[in-house]
Amino acid sequence: MADLLEDSPRGTLPFAFADDTTFGIQGCRVTDCEAALQPAADHLHKWCQKWKVSLSHTTSVVSFFSRDPREVNGKVIPKIYFGTTQVPFESTPRLLGVTLDSQLSFGPHTLEVKKKMFSRLNVLRCTAGRSWRQHPASLRALYCTYTQSTALYCTSSWMSALSDNNLMKLEVQHRAGACIITGCTKSTPVSALMREADLLPLADQANIATARLHEKALRHRQDTPIAKAARRWEEIAR
Repeated sequence: MADLLEDSPRGTLPFAFADDTTFGIQGCRVTDCEAALQPAADHLHKWCQKWKVSLSHTTSVVSFFSRDPREVNGKVIPKIYFGTTQVPFESTPRLLGVTLDSQLSFGPHTLEVKKKMFSRLNVLRCTAGRSWRQHPASLRALYCTYTQSTALYCTSSWMSALSDNNLMKLEVQHRAGACIITGCTKSTPVSALMREADLLPLADQANIATARLHEKALRHRQDTPIAKAARRWEEIAR
């Protein structure tokens, strides 16, 4: 893997985690990125041939992220070839457990997390049944481990970018969990409910996780993309 990443074409941003490899490129237009990314696909194809590695065509996709309304919603589809095979385009790719979308609104990922939290809250409700009710401390531990963890997974990378509407979809499930833990009704004031359940709002937990990630990125000695992003943010904040 070292030779694949180190010898990648100039200008590309290679990322690797275990057996997941991603090549990225930045540009003003999708067409510019398409032309700049094709050499990276050719480089990967040659590397696979050299080491006799078979690429998983069912999980390999190409995608892009843009705020330009003239490019999103299927208006532009980049064409990248791996050898003679065109890599399929996916508007909502899944990368390391997080569902991305073309405008990075994280709306599709929010809906997935909401469904997971809702189904896991049903398990929590069964545990909190009247005939064999668990202690609130045990219910809170189960909620934090089993339900809240689905919302906080990689939260520093996406939750801070959510709109108020998408964030509220998750906060509603979070408050439902607090009601199950405490036995409070839905009409309980939010501040009192969260204090009784000893839980922080998801937005606050996301801000804490983001601040920790930012501080860790500033301590990177290597010139990594996340370190560059953290330094740019510092310059803008000044």
